[in-house]
Amino acid sequence: MSIEDIASGAESEANTSMNALERVQEGLELSQSISESAGRSKKMSDVTVKNLAESSGTVQALIQGIHLISESNEKMSQEATELKEHAASIDTIVDTVADIAEKTHMLALNANIEAARAGESGKALQWLPARYRSWLPKALSRLMLFGMMSVKCRTAWIKH
Repeated sequence: MSIEDIASGAESEANTSMNALERVQEGLELSQSISESAGRSKKMSDVTVKNLAESSGTVQALIQGIHLISESNEKMSQEATELKEHAASIDTIVDTVADIAEKTHMLALNANIEAARAGESGKALQWLPARYRSWLPKALSRLMLFGMMSVKCRTAWIKH
């Protein structure tokens, strides 16, 4: 082995070492770049987690609001049903009062006819038809009042 061979081997080893050193430096630079990217990724991940937590709170608030609206709608529906039932009850009362008013009118008419037929002896009963007729306006006014109450209940029910 000559000096030239040794020098050539040493130069080759030096080149190989230099190449290895360059590769190690490139590896270090790549490792540094990866570390920086990982740091940025962690920051972005932290921001994403924070945003998700805030969004979760907003979604929870929306769900609670929807539940409140649902409960309110259910209560309004129950109240509307009650109004409808009250209106039906009022209609029954109105029908009953109308029937009584009609019968009272017929009774007064019959009493008037009977008093007229009885002649002189029927004069003592002439106050009766007048009395029946005096009840009729009061019955009709109550009938109208109940009818208006029924309309108000139905109007309130329709609004709900």
